[in-house]
Amino acid sequence: MRDKISEALEKWENKRLNLTEIEDINKKEKRIFYGQKPISIKLDDWNYVIFGMVEINKSGDNSLDLSGYYFVDIIRENFVDDETIFSLIEAMEEIPGIKLCRGTNPIDYITKGNTSIVCEMMRLMFTRPMKRKNINVEN
Repeated sequence: MRDKISEALEKWENKRLNLTEIEDINKKEKRIFYGQKPISIKLDDWNYVIFGMVEINKSGDNSLDLSGYYFVDIIRENFVDDETIFSLIEAMEEIPGIKLCRGTNPIDYITKGNTSIVCEMMRLMFTRPMKRKNINVEN
């Protein structure tokens, strides 16, 4: 699933940047990260996305029913605009089975280093049903 999320976010970013040519896409600065942004990657501005898996929960009465939970963090200098939020939700929900979770999507703030720039960070939570295989059944 992580590869599908990565592909959906890359496609979303390319669309936002109006990148269609492979050469242009390959030249762009990396701004989508899995788990966390590596300290070694220096960005002039704090406008990037981080995604990952949060947990897996048993979801139904059947012992094989599970739900996977994933996060997408949007980090922006100043604020996260509505268009970014809604277009990212739409891009994620194009992945079969992925839905925005019910409830709140927390927002936090941090000052960028020794500057007066405030960054807004929003965490969007998504879920998708999963089936595990019953390893006790002979094929």
